[in-house]
Amino acid sequence: MRAILVLIIIVCTIACNSEGDTTKVDPNDVVVGPIVHDSLTQEQLTRVKKIHAIFSDVYTVSFEETIDNFRRDQNPDKEILIWERMAGAYQKYMSAHPSSSYDQKHEAFILLLMRSMMSDEEAITESKIKVLSQDEVKELLQNYNSQ
Repeated sequence: MRAILVLIIIVCTIACNSEGDTTKVDPNDVVVGPIVHDSLTQEQLTRVKKIHAIFSDVYTVSFEETIDNFRRDQNPDKEILIWERMAGAYQKYMSAHPSSSYDQKHEAFILLLMRSMMSDEEAITESKIKVLSQDEVKELLQNYNSQ
């Protein structure tokens, strides 16, 4: 669970500070940033609630922690869009593979999370895929890239 939180923090940091360049960060070097926004708008909260529900089976961070993570972003709308893109790709994959195991779902989530920070090829390498087939990986990436 802590590893997923660290990955999310990395995503937020890179997404907010990157202009197309990717930077690899050692998770042990990540420091949680301060809360930037006192609150999210009602629209943002509604969108975050949907994202949280979609990933609830593989992303076990509480809704409150999820809100706090978005409150740490300089531009929460941009970050919410990234997560909505991931959620759309994940839902499309799950619709086509409703009987996926937890391990498949978890790998799909990690792959999409990595893809939100880096190229397809880098995401595949960094995700260390063990359970998903090459066709499933390709499908997930196509889903993400078509969002």
